[in-house]
Amino acid sequence: MEKSADRNTLEWEYREANEWWRAISRMHRTDMTFFTAVQAGVLGIIRENLLDMSAGHVVLSMIAFAAAIIAILNEIRLYAYLTAFRDRGKEIEEELGMSLIKDGIARAKASKPDIRRKHIYFAYYGLLLAAWLVIWVVNLC
Repeated sequence: MEKSADRNTLEWEYREANEWWRAISRMHRTDMTFFTAVQAGVLGIIRENLLDMSAGHVVLSMIAFAAAIIAILNEIRLYAYLTAFRDRGKEIEEELGMSLIKDGIARAKASKPDIRRKHIYFAYYGLLLAAWLVIWVVNLC
């Protein structure tokens, strides 16, 4: 009887870990949409003055730059949570003789090209930061 309770608890924990994994995956996309909207909003306000910004435009661009940094920090946090839930799910799978996460990860890594979501998000936010730096340098010259 005690073994069954342990299995039930592990199965419940496994379902919860997978639910959190899905929720965090959705949060990645939602965050990217939000931070992209911030960038687009600032660019929409500045647009014609992008290469000759006023002090107000510089402040707006700094807000957009800060938002991109916040997005990167948020991505690091979300990725840590995602990894923790994935790893716990893999541990439970091993205890219960299951392999959904382990096999899913192996299949994803085997697909070509093997581009990790983490790298895509960091590259995207890094490009936003680099674009603002280029715009600021052009404005200074």
